[in-house]
Amino acid sequence: MEIANTTYDRLTPRDFISLRIYHEKFENIKKSLKEILFTDKVDNLMTDLNFLKYAFKADLDAAYEFGLIGGHQILLKLLMKYNDYEEILSPLGDVIEACTSSCLQFPIKSSTTIKFEERRVPLKIMLDTGNINNFGNSDDRKNSSSKKKEILLRTIPKDINEIASSNKANLTVGYYLWDASIAMAYWLVKNSIFFKNKKVLEIGCGAGLVGIVAASYASRVYMCDFNLKIIENVSYNIKLNSKKAHSNNKKQYNCCCVNDDMQVKGVAFDWETVDFSIYKKDGLKKESMDVILGADVICQESDCYNIARVLKYYLTKDTGVAYFLHGTEEHRFGVEKFATAMQSEGFNVVNMDDVINENGEYQTFIASNRHFNSRPLDKYKMFKVTS
Repeated sequence: MEIANTTYDRLTPRDFISLRIYHEKFENIKKSLKEILFTDKVDNLMTDLNFLKYAFKADLDAAYEFGLIGGHQILLKLLMKYNDYEEILSPLGDVIEACTSSCLQFPIKSSTTIKFEERRVPLKIMLDTGNINNFGNSDDRKNSSSKKKEILLRTIPKDINEIASSNKANLTVGYYLWDASIAMAYWLVKNSIFFKNKKVLEIGCGAGLVGIVAASYASRVYMCDFNLKIIENVSYNIKLNSKKAHSNNKKQYNCCCVNDDMQVKGVAFDWETVDFSIYKKDGLKKESMDVILGADVICQESDCYNIARVLKYYLTKDTGVAYFLHGTEEHRFGVEKFATAMQSEGFNVVNMDDVINENGEYQTFIASNRHFNSRPLDKYKMFKVTS
């Protein structure tokens, strides 16, 4: 992929990922910058720095991988070499600032090469958002061929030190893409009529697959998790699947699910909070959600009762509905208390297990989209909760 020097600001997030993974762009820039250290030939320096500045902002893993191949050390050496040259020092400082903001390990002391299997590659979910059930209208079916989406999801590399220092056992569960999310995303597409023009809240959003798919239909989507690192990542995934962010590339634009990224928002939200009104500033108003969703969000009994409190506070009265898909009691602590917890807040609970477990379509779809960090489940529990 040859890119003109002046067009970096027009590249999409997916372009930058492609250049990093498949076109050795960063390896070539590292060689160019290293050569400058020994030759003082700065003809391409501004071009290279300009690219890095945009890349580090558009691709959350670019700065990390540039460090692994020795790029961080070269940037620091250039900083020392040209410390008295403002015309170089200023753009170089911008690059280092962009690098440090997305790579907390800066500066990485490494100069190795990266094998493809070691690269941080977003997960890819192929989904036809026009693949709807009989509730859909004829126009939806006619346009089905144009609704095939390639959803890209960045997952978060796990840091063992982060786990050890946390007082929450489930701190990093949202760093993965769980199979229940894949199943729920497929179910959502098959039942898209339930989400059209609705205000949707996804709790325990993790990588954000369910909320991003819901954004194909809903008028507004809030994607919530208590871990700020997860919210930063899901905000990036929203952009990675945003039509607006890929408007310069028609093929990528058509692959994106998020019709309007101004109507999709990641929110740091803890369901253990006593007073949910503190989230009003984020747009989460009492009794304002038409649909609430959750995929594999239960790790302990108390989660069920906190979720019931969330539904009681946020679901619209009389018409609001919630859907939850979990692993079974054999795989997830606390799931057996879900129905009891919902009923304690006055909700009706309908068991929908057969929708997932007895339909071969779901198992086929899950298997075809399973990735290295999937957590396979043999059976699922699915519930519909209403007032």
